[in-house]
Amino acid sequence: DATGSVKLIVKYIIDAWIEGRQEGIKNDEKNRKIKEVEDAKKASDALKAEKKAISKAVVPKTMDLKDGINEKKFEKPKESTKKKPAVKKVSKAKKTISD
Repeated sequence: DATGSVKLIVKYIIDAWIEGRQEGIKNDEKNRKIKEVEDAKKASDALKAEKKAISKAVVPKTMDLKDGINEKKFEKPKESTKKKPAVKKVSKAKKTISD
């Protein structure tokens, strides 16, 4: 009787351990996938930032001179022009002298 009880308890503990182990493996896989997605997003954001920085960088252009020699000319990228709001003019009222 005691032997059967011990076997039942041991079997229950082993089954619980196996079940917990399987859930742990599933959680590890989920966490790994989430981390891969986050890493891919970070890489994508870094690539976008790099492209943006490159587009704002000084761009070399070659110019043909009369001598046939190529000279590199560096041009700054054009800055975006924002329109300034119109300045409102205040008219001065005519002063009248009343008697």
